[in-house]
Amino acid sequence: MATPSTKSLDLDYVRSQFPGLARGWTFFDNAGGSQILKIAVERINTFLYEKNVQLGGSYEVSQAAAAALYEARTAAMHLVHAQRPEEIVFGNSTTALLQNLARAMHSQLTAGDEIIITVSDHESNIGPWDRLQERGVILKIWPLNKETLSLDLADLAPLMSERTKLVCVTHCSNILGSI
Repeated sequence: MATPSTKSLDLDYVRSQFPGLARGWTFFDNAGGSQILKIAVERINTFLYEKNVQLGGSYEVSQAAAAALYEARTAAMHLVHAQRPEEIVFGNSTTALLQNLARAMHSQLTAGDEIIITVSDHESNIGPWDRLQERGVILKIWPLNKETLSLDLADLAPLMSERTKLVCVTHCSNILGSI
């Protein structure tokens, strides 16, 4: 029986793909300090230089921009195991996107409606929903399993009711470093 070959990781190559780290600093502060991959910057620049136009047009560049966005959404769909590319939304920050979503849903929620959040999420996925309590929305907390430090679906079930409108949990926790 053949054993799988193991390749060593070329750390110099990996580090070269993150130009922001070449100045001797390592940033552990938060997502805002995350260093972007060189090829990602190059793809963004290509888009901005060649396809940064209004989407939905019938002309070639607009069609190319829509195709590039669809390609990016499809890649992100696979990354987070979404069902369709249309489930993926890109924006300037998670904080801004979730604040916009909460504001957009404001008129769809009434006093007594419930939203479930976790304590393992970033403030960006807690604050916007917390502020809806001013309208009488009830905030419930999905607790962490204290032994595994993970979210357990068995702990979510008792929180759910006919008044539950949203369960707000992000794909990964920057608090626990888990997916």
